[in-house]
Amino acid sequence: MFNPLCSGARDLLVDIDGKFYGIQCKSNSKPYRDKKRKAQRYKFNFHISGKPKYDPEVVQIFACVCLPIHSIIFFLNKGQLQHSIPVDEFCIEKEAASFGAVLQGL
Repeated sequence: MFNPLCSGARDLLVDIDGKFYGIQCKSNSKPYRDKKRKAQRYKFNFHISGKPKYDPEVVQIFACVCLPIHSIIFFLNKGQLQHSIPVDEFCIEKEAASFGAVLQGL
C-alpha cells in the first residue's frame, strides 16, 4: 500500500511506470539581466538560508514555469540551490526535451 509523506514539501505526486515521484513547481514572471553573460535569464530558487529546501527523496522533479509564455522546463532534483534558465530556452521543443531527459534520469 502506498502511503505518501504529507510534509507539504511538494506540489504534485505523480505515478510514472508504477513508481511515485514528487514534483515541486516553481514559477517566475520576470527575467533578470545576467551581467556576466549579457543575457536575460529566469532564476528559480530552491533554498532557505543557503541550504537546500527540497529533499531529493521527497521531491525528485522540479517544474520551472515561465508565466509570461506558459512554458515549463523540467529537471531532476540533485540538491541544487538555484537554477537560472535563459529566456530563449523556454519553448515547446525545450519543454518536451527536458521532460524526456527527466524521464530517462529517473
